[in-house]
Amino acid sequence: MSRLLIVRHAIALDRDEAHERQLDDADRPLTDKGRQRMIQGAAGIRVAAGPLEQILSSPLSRAQQTGEILRHEYPNTPLTLINHLRPGQDISALITTLADTVNQGTLAVVGHEPGLSQLISTLLCGNLQPAFRLKKGGAALLDFHKEIGRGQGILLWLLNPGQIRTLGGSRSMTPPESLAAQPLAQGLIHLLREQSTAIDSECNRFLSSGDTESLHDLRVAMRRLRALFSGFSPCFSTDTSLPKKLRSLQQSTNTARDLEVGLALVDKWPLTLPGLRQQWQVQLDEEYRRLPEAVPARWQEISRELQTPERLLERTLPSTSLGAFTAAMEAKETKKLLVEIKSLNRKWSKRRAHNLRIHSKRARYLLDPYLDESQAVAAAVTPLKRLQDLLGEYNDIVVLRQTIRASLHHNLLSDSDRPRQAERLLKQRAKKLRKLFLHDYTGKRERCLQHTLHQAGDSLAHT
Repeated sequence: MSRLLIVRHAIALDRDEAHERQLDDADRPLTDKGRQRMIQGAAGIRVAAGPLEQILSSPLSRAQQTGEILRHEYPNTPLTLINHLRPGQDISALITTLADTVNQGTLAVVGHEPGLSQLISTLLCGNLQPAFRLKKGGAALLDFHKEIGRGQGILLWLLNPGQIRTLGGSRSMTPPESLAAQPLAQGLIHLLREQSTAIDSECNRFLSSGDTESLHDLRVAMRRLRALFSGFSPCFSTDTSLPKKLRSLQQSTNTARDLEVGLALVDKWPLTLPGLRQQWQVQLDEEYRRLPEAVPARWQEISRELQTPERLLERTLPSTSLGAFTAAMEAKETKKLLVEIKSLNRKWSKRRAHNLRIHSKRARYLLDPYLDESQAVAAAVTPLKRLQDLLGEYNDIVVLRQTIRASLHHNLLSDSDRPRQAERLLKQRAKKLRKLFLHDYTGKRERCLQHTLHQAGDSLAHT
């Protein structure tokens, strides 16, 4: 006999505010209110549901953070991120995964609406038409005499978040320790496992869908793990070759990424380059045939080393918190960032723009893990992401112009291509981006960015 606990994620940052912060929907964190209510709700779930064998969660931030709070109530219960719990996924595939995961005991899933209500309806009645919706932080418990399957479930209870919190209200509950407050070694191990899980998830997603978005998200996940090694380099053993392997793995996806960007830019303005576009599409199709065979095997080798993250760390680490150490590293990166901004303001060059883009990425990725813990950090990440996006678009234009010139030089363009017209349009856009930078990152605005970054560092240092 098995049971299924179905939990909707807690209250998260609304879409409008996320848009203002330039956060993707997948990155929307829980609000302070949502987090605190879920802490009490998790205590209530333990009272109502009893022991859990495993927790499965959507990899989206708001669901993952809800799962982490739930796991705090069940410290010995593993939490796994699966793509089948993302919004809009196939319910039948999800049910198959759930049935394969547990035969006895209670399995918990954390996800999104309307998928969760459709899941409940399918398990109870055999159809997708939901009879109700779970509120944020709400939950339901289903019982199965045999295996989890369509039309096989019996509803034991369905509770709204207020009822669940009432059940948990009689218990004293210590909120989960913030990431910034964790000891340095413990915090780094947590981040290594979190990023490793994210890459595992995105790898599986890329294998199943093989589309542009999944490749982008896989590259972002790999970049975040690389940033962890570079940002905290004094903490990692010099004996490990993991950062080099990770860099090589990410580079193996660069060709596909560059082709994707080129095709997107050609279509965006649009540029009259039908012949060149056709060549790129053929090359991209070849890359998508190659990558599903090449990437997973190389990642599995890296993943095996990450299963024992404590071995990657130096034997002796400073006796400080993760937040305080991050603040020290962020201060160094901020200093480099401000030097590069002044340098680019004095004289614009492609090399200087590239260097500034790299430093803005590093500064942002150091702060990203604390987005939902500190308003000062969230305020600093927004202008960093804007700077990164601006310089990223400029860099993409530079690369595209170089590609067009090389194709022209080697007579690779068709008669229908209009390279000089495309060159003019790209040059105009690059000039506009330079003006935007000079407007947004000079004088008072530059000092404002500096102040914002210093405040973020201070908030982490004093956690």
